Amino acid sequence: MLLAVIMISVVSGCLMIPTLLEFKLQMAVDWRLSGSQRLWTVSFHVLASIISLILMGALWQVHMKLGWRKQQHRGSGTFCAISLVVMAVTGVGLYYLSQLDMQLWTALAHTALGLAFTLAFLLHLLFSIRSRR
Repeated sequence: MLLAVIMISVVSGCLMIPTLLEFKLQMAVDWRLSGSQRLWTVSFHVLASIISLILMGALWQVHMKLGWRKQQHRGSGTFCAISLVVMAVTGVGLYYLSQLDMQLWTALAHTALGLAFTLAFLLHLLFSIRSRR
């Protein structure tokens, strides 16, 4: 379930990047989501993000504590956990911040962190698969 939720977050986030480029950075893009497509994509992105935070709480109880005690994959795991929390905060900021400069920097930070999280999560998964062999 966690993989599905993360995939939905990543795909929906990537689909919104052209809109960020056009609306926040005033760059010309060849394609972006229409208004109704953007609404559904943002809705799925937020829902998947909320579910991923709930699952992170469940992971904390067993997976994270056990991995920390075994000293396994601490770097990638810590980065993933902190990234999810910071993305939750910046996601709320995207909705509530009224200053345009703050919206821009929050959107850029949220997007960059989302892309970095994706890479870190894939590495964390790869490290886990390799250590099981």
